[in-house]
Amino acid sequence: MKKLFVLLLVALCASCIFASTLTSKQNRVVTVGTLDTSIVSQPVYITSLGQATEGSMLDNAAKRQKVNYIYNALASADQIASSGAKTIILSVGKSGKGLGAAGISMTEEFARAKAIVEYAQNNDVTIICAHLGGYQRRFGDSDTLLAMIMPITDIILVVEEGNEDDYFTNYAKDNNLPVVVMQGTKDIMDVMKTLFN
Repeated sequence: MKKLFVLLLVALCASCIFASTLTSKQNRVVTVGTLDTSIVSQPVYITSLGQATEGSMLDNAAKRQKVNYIYNALASADQIASSGAKTIILSVGKSGKGLGAAGISMTEEFARAKAIVEYAQNNDVTIICAHLGGYQRRFGDSDTLLAMIMPITDIILVVEEGNEDDYFTNYAKDNNLPVVVMQGTKDIMDVMKTLFN
């Protein structure tokens, strides 16, 4: 019994260290690394990878901040290319319900993501990876999508709950990228203002 208690205590302490908290009530948005907003320009294209509802949050924030943008959750690489967008915001997070409503499979979504990645690799565009769905939008297919787009990402936006395992902050540190950590989804409004105003 004593051994079990010690093991549980060690596991609890390890989890406390592992899941570091960066934001607070007084400091709801924290940037790790250097955020160079000069690389962010308009027009902007916002699309969803995984069809979670967080794409519509970005749509709403961009609209309220009067960003020159297009939002299309199902945008193809060709549609993004023809728009002339200089910045692409990819809202990443799988939703089975969202995929069903859109009438597409995860296989089709992976193929669309691959085409967007290939377009970004061959064109002078800024990529912002936005993960606003928290822990419920992590792992499985969501992390497969993240693994596809992180290598082309210039700026990472993440709600802190989705970074409980330090996935985003560690990736940013290892690849010299800025990551903007938000306490909650409502903070995206201030982040959009910082990026585009």
